[in-house]
Amino acid sequence: MSEEIRSALGYGPEWREWGFVDEAFLRAQGERLRSGVDPNAEHYRYAAFLRFLDRTEPMDREQIDRYCALAARDPNPAMSGSALVALLASPAVPVSEVRRLQATAQCSAPFLQKVALRRTLLEELATGPPSDALVARCLESGDATVQLRLLETEGVSMETLTALAERGANRPLRNQARVRHARLVRSRAAGAGPQ
Repeated sequence: MSEEIRSALGYGPEWREWGFVDEAFLRAQGERLRSGVDPNAEHYRYAAFLRFLDRTEPMDREQIDRYCALAARDPNPAMSGSALVALLASPAVPVSEVRRLQATAQCSAPFLQKVALRRTLLEELATGPPSDALVARCLESGDATVQLRLLETEGVSMETLTALAERGANRPLRNQARVRHARLVRSRAAGAGPQ
């Protein structure tokens, strides 16, 4: 029965060999498929990708490469792209591997490059006060998620707040930067006293 389910859902033998699916998972997916709730096989394969990413330990290069190989072979390009987005955004994938994947042809699509860039910039912002070069890359990215994290960084400079107020990715972000800039100016003026 599991071979019938595997075939109906489009799982080649490597899905099981590489640990992406097991008997219990196939059985559960087979029951759902037979129930008629969702006849789209790509949804089941996507669920298998997400299940594989749902781990506490980091993935190693071999697991990442196998994941990419399965995504590349998938007959549904939209699902394949979604699986790669999930991979690049997953905390189970070390940032060094995201950078490596960013340089591959498989991840060359603009939407995948954006996800990879976001992941690397957010990781860099988490390491401490941003350098001028990192601030410039965050601004250049045009990514509101990255720029919001930059805005929320402890000890962000007046220059960075000014740049975000002028060139932030969207109006709410620019407004938040203006408010924070004004608070910082007032705070500095109150702390400095008469000169």
